[in-house]
Amino acid sequence: MGLQQYDSLLVSLVLSETMGNYEPFPTSSDPCGHKTNLLELSRLLSGHCEGYLQATVDCYACEEGSPRRSRLSLTIYRPDTTMFRILEVFTPCDGPLSLAKISDP
Repeated sequence: MGLQQYDSLLVSLVLSETMGNYEPFPTSSDPCGHKTNLLELSRLLSGHCEGYLQATVDCYACEEGSPRRSRLSLTIYRPDTTMFRILEVFTPCDGPLSLAKISDP
């Protein structure tokens, strides 16, 4: 419901416990340390909402700012329609993932 109505507060509350567990783990190929976390979040959303929601990583730490943002594309399947949303996720190098905003593709 929150995704359909662009309710960032509701979605943030639902995802905060999960995303708060995704602390950065820097590696030589991922200095910021959230690439694996973002992929896992995508798998978790798709698996938990199987048949209703498909999540894919569009980009990782691709949007400039402090902290950088990543994007997940969501396809939401409803009986009468299919909706598309973008979750912008803060991907700080010094803390857990958190929701920035929900938007249209």
